[in-house]
Amino acid sequence: MAFLHQATWKRAGIYEAVLNSMYQIRRDSDLLFGFAKRWCSETNTFIFPWGEATITLEDTMVLGGYSVFGDSVLCSVESEELKETENNLKEMQAVLRKTKAKKVCQALWLKKFMDSDSKFEHEAFLSYWLSRYVFQNAGKSIRDCVFSIAIHLARGRKIALAPAVLASIYKDLSLLKEKIVASNKLESDDEDGGLKLRIFSQFHLVQIWAWERFLELRPNPKVINYGDTRMARWDQVKGLEIESVRLALDSAGESFQWRPYAMAVNDCNFPKFYAEKEMFVSVGLGLDEELQSFARCLRVSELVGLGCIEQYLPHRVAMQFGLDQDLPGCVD
Repeated sequence: MAFLHQATWKRAGIYEAVLNSMYQIRRDSDLLFGFAKRWCSETNTFIFPWGEATITLEDTMVLGGYSVFGDSVLCSVESEELKETENNLKEMQAVLRKTKAKKVCQALWLKKFMDSDSKFEHEAFLSYWLSRYVFQNAGKSIRDCVFSIAIHLARGRKIALAPAVLASIYKDLSLLKEKIVASNKLESDDEDGGLKLRIFSQFHLVQIWAWERFLELRPNPKVINYGDTRMARWDQVKGLEIESVRLALDSAGESFQWRPYAMAVNDCNFPKFYAEKEMFVSVGLGLDEELQSFARCLRVSELVGLGCIEQYLPHRVAMQFGLDQDLPGCVD
């Protein structure tokens, strides 16, 4: 698929994101719980004794490979041709629901379309990729809400996946924090501690974000080759045994890496917005797309996801973008 559709995926801004799907990030649950305890759902930031920090659109773009540009994930198909493609995907979905499994499981969907020479093979593959790796669900099934996204991506049209992915992460961090608080209150009455919650957002991005920025928590990354994505550094890397994540976070103020992506890593692709010297750039028509994408990361906005909308407040963590940090306030 990558060989056939590489050019299209690059136009759609998902080429690196698809490559990242091949990497296995070994979950460090203790680390993630430690960060969730510091999460503030009112500001969508982690609160530490030495300041605030958070995973931003920049992280979702650089680590995840998702685009900050494009139409909303809630976009629909309008032309008759695109509607026909969507109807065909839905018809196949209905057929597979009649099987013994009674649902459109991802493995069955992939088997049905892979190397089938179907007219809709590309759209079907992207529907599989979106359902399994981008917008996961409890049933591990093909979600019909991703069909319109897949159809647009298959034609090289950008969809703003980065805001949607980040919105989902923010939402689940808030849910996990609520569950932790509730569990602490009830731990004396529940042998299991009461902490049972299924998370479907891309929490591995939170873990990689932590490894990139907290030196005390960082295991040794892999050496990567030219053309590899930054996530390749952490493929199958085992996390460190940390005696106390809480103490490590409390004492990380001096060593926290505010701008880790501004430092070159082996032969990793180096974005234009990490210039060696400071420069003044006017954001407007004609500005390079990479610089426009960084400017988008600096704007206070609402992150539109599938089934959720979250506040994005980058001014609260200005130092992560190389800017002086003012006292954060409300932005209309």
